[in-house]
Amino acid sequence: MTKSVLSGGGLGSPPAAPSAVGGGRATRATAPLRPLREDESRLTRSWVRGVCAVSMVVALFATACTESRPPAVARRTTPRPRPTVTAPAAPARGPLTGPPFPVASASNLGRIGRLSAKQRSLLESQGFFLAPQPPRPSGTPSADEAVTAQRATHLFHVYERNDYIRFPSYVTADLAIDATHAYFDALLREVESEHLVPRLRTSLIAFVRESDRMRRGARSAAARATATRIETFWAVALSLLERGAPGDAPDREVVARPEGMDEGDANDAPEAVSPPQTTPIPAAVRAEVARIVTRVMAAEGQENVRVTSAPVDMSQMRPRGHYTRTGVLMRWFRAMSWLGMVAFPFEGQHADLEGVAALARSTMAPSATPGAEAEPPGDAIESLIALTAFFVGGPDTSGLAEARRRLTAIVPNAGRTPLDALIAPDVLARYGQSLAELPAPRIASGTADGARQLRVAGRRAFEDAVALSRLIGSVTEGSLPPRDAIAVTFGAVGAAAVLGSDEARRIVVDAHPARRAEIEQAITSGRAHLDTLESTRWEADAYHGTIHALRALFEPAADAAPALVRTPQWRARALLAFAGGWAELRHDTILYGEQLGAECDAPEYEPPDAWVEPVPDVYRRLSAVVRALDARLRGAGITMDQPAGGRPYATVLAQKTELVVGLLGFLQECAELQIAGAPLGRDRLTRLTQIGGEVEWLLIALANTDLLSDRDRDMAIVADVFTWRPTGEAVEVGIAHPDLVYALIPTPNGPVVARGAVMSYREMLQPIGDRLTDESWRAMIAAGNAPERPAWARPLYAEPVPSIALVGEGTSRCGPSSGSRLEL
Repeated sequence: MTKSVLSGGGLGSPPAAPSAVGGGRATRATAPLRPLREDESRLTRSWVRGVCAVSMVVALFATACTESRPPAVARRTTPRPRPTVTAPAAPARGPLTGPPFPVASASNLGRIGRLSAKQRSLLESQGFFLAPQPPRPSGTPSADEAVTAQRATHLFHVYERNDYIRFPSYVTADLAIDATHAYFDALLREVESEHLVPRLRTSLIAFVRESDRMRRGARSAAARATATRIETFWAVALSLLERGAPGDAPDREVVARPEGMDEGDANDAPEAVSPPQTTPIPAAVRAEVARIVTRVMAAEGQENVRVTSAPVDMSQMRPRGHYTRTGVLMRWFRAMSWLGMVAFPFEGQHADLEGVAALARSTMAPSATPGAEAEPPGDAIESLIALTAFFVGGPDTSGLAEARRRLTAIVPNAGRTPLDALIAPDVLARYGQSLAELPAPRIASGTADGARQLRVAGRRAFEDAVALSRLIGSVTEGSLPPRDAIAVTFGAVGAAAVLGSDEARRIVVDAHPARRAEIEQAITSGRAHLDTLESTRWEADAYHGTIHALRALFEPAADAAPALVRTPQWRARALLAFAGGWAELRHDTILYGEQLGAECDAPEYEPPDAWVEPVPDVYRRLSAVVRALDARLRGAGITMDQPAGGRPYATVLAQKTELVVGLLGFLQECAELQIAGAPLGRDRLTRLTQIGGEVEWLLIALANTDLLSDRDRDMAIVADVFTWRPTGEAVEVGIAHPDLVYALIPTPNGPVVARGAVMSYREMLQPIGDRLTDESWRAMIAAGNAPERPAWARPLYAEPVPSIALVGEGTSRCGPSSGSRLEL
């Protein structure tokens, strides 16, 4: 395999996002949400902007990690230093020795009721157990009940409930992983909708016009036919970007209206969106364009389209992931899928050098706005791809820029040369020899033989997918393996196996008892590929930076680490956290990844104990991903300082980054203090107690709203990651509603039971003609039809724990605290 270097290069040392510093005790929002604006005085009738306005201003200057009140200082713009901690001679927090863990010594054990035999056994042997949420008295929920206040649909709900009933919190790495996913996904949606869609439309209009001129200027039938194919190709992409399908979502999401806002308050209502403009399609290709667009919108099966000799998998054209949220994103998904999946091979049995030459020639059009200082359309689409590379890296296949460069090296004035001359046999022969120097795709897709090819917006070859592709031959040799083995091998567990998890390696090998040696060797080969990569590869884009952060879950615990994270069972628990994060990451990047195939002031009470899962490298690396993505977007001139449409609750990029980096830095600091045996102190415990509300505020800021919609309060997502053509199925990985973790944590007065939230990872096979969307997945969950938790994770689970009763008066807070009403 050829080692790749992604376009855009490494990130170097990006500047850190600013963080809030200053005195004060912990508040619901411990990092600034956004500066209060003058127009917010009109919202004093709203409970969010009325009751909480003063405390939100206070929150701009508060920090939960400072235990004294120093003089106020200017906002810090340098990276948060890692704390220097010295372990005390005698640890301030009671030790946990185990196994067996001292379950009987837990002072609050009675609050979770009488333990079942399995619950007690797991607590004693591994210090924790996972459990589903307690069932409703009414049994299986209806679709409407699934999003009511009776069930936690997001991780932060569990922590808000803990806060309300004053129960110790076990803050899992899952919370940090999910917060980073929310940041990644929110920024990508906004960049796509507000910056990339207009740029793509301008380029496509120019390409359609230039290819139409090229067709009309052709003299030979061969040149005319080739130009017609290229004109059709560009016109299909333009039609998909401009024309929606029946049933598409509105172009803008409805923003939830806070209580007390007048219905007629026009200044706070979302600006009306005009219907998308449509460009007339040239008559010569109109019928064929309409036919292909209809097939793309149907999203069914593979099809040979006339524009290229390579088949196109139409089933992958169905908008999925976050692309079902708005009509704009649905159209963007279809257009970019077309541009990313339609391949023009330039070697092998189906080589189409004429098509590659014509495609390159059609992008040599001048600026679409004569006299304006706009970048040429060909350069504009390349800069568009470069912007997406900040998130997901560069394409796996050769693009337009290289095709143009090599064509003009042979025909210097190619942009003014008729197509007849460009497809002359001698020119094509030299062109083919030049293109043959380009690297082959690392993941064979788009052509049957994996030949070198040109794709306008080629899919990305993620390094974990490249490593995982080593397993395809071993799995597909001879008779077909069991269906469950396919889901395990090409889902999150397979990725974890090649990324370094020995627990995942065992699970994958055990899934193929007849091919153990071959699978072992394939995993070793995949790991060897990853070992050859330069360290800068993991800094090149947000996808690989996040993978690098998740890999820290597999690193052996230090000898000084708490006993809870040194058990074999915790390694399986860490694998489950990785699986959830990997599923979210693949959901966020579903359009771009090459798919393998074959609150406010707190009351003054003593905070309960709390604990952060001690994996500081996970939090540190996730923070580096967030800061690097922020730096690259700023460098490209994208700051989100002027949100489109004048949305009143939009949050600028700097503040979004600050919120996430502040949360991750705090969790890293707590984890390092715990490992060193140092006390967290009252302020940190207070912030951990209120962390559910802090994360809810964070998600509100990322959603550019003032109140989370039902969609954003529900974390259930799904993504297809592998196409298994022998049975016409795709491997789907998903996250259902949160599961709970109960763990023994150390305190100065001995161990106590704490509760936290974990992602509920699922994997399954689904017919490729019915690839799941988030909406269909959530409907499955609501109907009780979601697949069981994977077999490899079930040993960590026990029966549900009954709802923990409130003792005394609940902790009420102003602002959103939707988890406080849950029965958990």
